[in-house]
Amino acid sequence: MFRYTTRIGVAVGAALIAAGLTTGALAQDGEGRGTGRGPGHHAGMGLKGLDLTDAQRQQIQDIRQGHRDEMRQAGERLRTAHRAQREAAMATPADEGRIRATSQGLADALTEMAVLRARVHQQVLSVLTPEQQERAKTLRSERGQGFRTKGRMGRDGGRRQWRR
Repeated sequence: MFRYTTRIGVAVGAALIAAGLTTGALAQDGEGRGTGRGPGHHAGMGLKGLDLTDAQRQQIQDIRQGHRDEMRQAGERLRTAHRAQREAAMATPADEGRIRATSQGLADALTEMAVLRARVHQQVLSVLTPEQQERAKTLRSERGQGFRTKGRMGRDGGRRQWRR
């Protein structure tokens, strides 16, 4: 039982970390700064270095603003589902049915957030020229490499905090 609960916890934790790292790398405004305003700030993509026009910046801002409430609601559902799953996994005595139910709820919330992010991402991509889309893809790939290797360097054996 403990192994099952541990595996679920590790899988959920890894999914949340991966989602956070991926969207953190993508959630930068046109000046290269993250908005830092709750779950909705993850809806963008790395736009620094794409030479956006003022019209493109405005369109992207409008897209983000249009989905802000949806993202906040999805983020709250995700936090609530994660809390419920964590509480179920730590309850004594263990209730496997409750753990499974709350884990499914968490999976549903993660899926909802992923679909919403993909929808917003696609809308933002449609604002970019084909050249800008290619450049964004390259930049996103480069940023992903940095996140994967950053914590493994240094004298502390990779135990230091992630920095942005």
